[in-house]
Amino acid sequence: QIKKWGKFHMPVAVIKGLDLKNHEKINFEIVKPVELPKLEMTGKKDIDLSRIKEKVNIIYRENSFITLIGKGKIPITLPRYIKVNADLIELFYLIHGDGHYQNKLYFVNKDPELHRFVINKFEEIFKVPKSLWRARLLISDLSNSTDAIDYWKRELELEDLQFYPTASQCLLKTSEVGNLRIAIDKTIVSVVFRFIFNRLQILDRKDSLHALNGLLCAEGSPEKNKRGLHKITISFSQKEKNMFREILNKTEIGYSAIMLRDRFVIRKWNNLYQFFKIFFSNNITPFSLHHQRCKNALGGFLNHSFTQTMCKYLTILKKGHNFTTKELINITGYRPESMLSTLRKSQYSKFIKIGVGE
Repeated sequence: QIKKWGKFHMPVAVIKGLDLKNHEKINFEIVKPVELPKLEMTGKKDIDLSRIKEKVNIIYRENSFITLIGKGKIPITLPRYIKVNADLIELFYLIHGDGHYQNKLYFVNKDPELHRFVINKFEEIFKVPKSLWRARLLISDLSNSTDAIDYWKRELELEDLQFYPTASQCLLKTSEVGNLRIAIDKTIVSVVFRFIFNRLQILDRKDSLHALNGLLCAEGSPEKNKRGLHKITISFSQKEKNMFREILNKTEIGYSAIMLRDRFVIRKWNNLYQFFKIFFSNNITPFSLHHQRCKNALGGFLNHSFTQTMCKYLTILKKGHNFTTKELINITGYRPESMLSTLRKSQYSKFIKIGVGE
């Protein structure tokens, strides 16, 4: 390697192979100079991995790939430019919620659907093959570990050699198949993750909704009661509190959320309606990466007694602009006192205006 100011670096293996002595004079001849690729015109939101400064050396490859080399780290070759889009944002905030990236990058969850999303997006975005992932089972009852590992192998189509030989006992009670931790042993990947994640801290409103969606699928929970969807909670650590609050405020959902000791809570029908309205008006489905939570959230809201009542009235009211009380009674067949008391409820005030007729 020829470094700045003409300094040469020669590996020990080369010195031994050539049997070079100390202070021996050597002639170097540059056979072919290496031309660094010109900075390509990319989208405004593209991230250039060649700008990583965290003790990483760069080798430029063809077709806009680079190899990252760090001291004591196994090198990795990745695309130089990473496009910032919905998938990238949701992927990184999902891993932030249910993973770790200070030393080795790993992701922990009990849902195979989320593991598939992480593995597939790393292959799609970073060209990291599935074979590079290692897996360890976390389970409370180690006697079920063999069957549980077989389950995860089938679900994620992983090879035997990708699993660590022993499972780890989880102190908290898990299901029969336990939780799975997937990791990339190349620690330089965590350097890349931190570099990109730092650049995903400044987001506009729509990008913040994608970030929130990633966090919801990791740390969120829709909870139902007899009436339907009762509340949506988002858990956080004290280090994450300000980040979560900023994302909620950028999406304008923060105004409907209250903060408890370790979670944000969105409850009451009006606030839940506003939550879904903001997401859907931006063509984003909340909890979209987690099928079961998505089903619980949407189904719980649609089956909520207030939502059901609104649907009954709106299917009638949308057909005309103004109705008298008598006309509504004739169309709906509802008792006057029941209908009027329902329409006067505060949660419906933004949909229905009641005025005094001439």
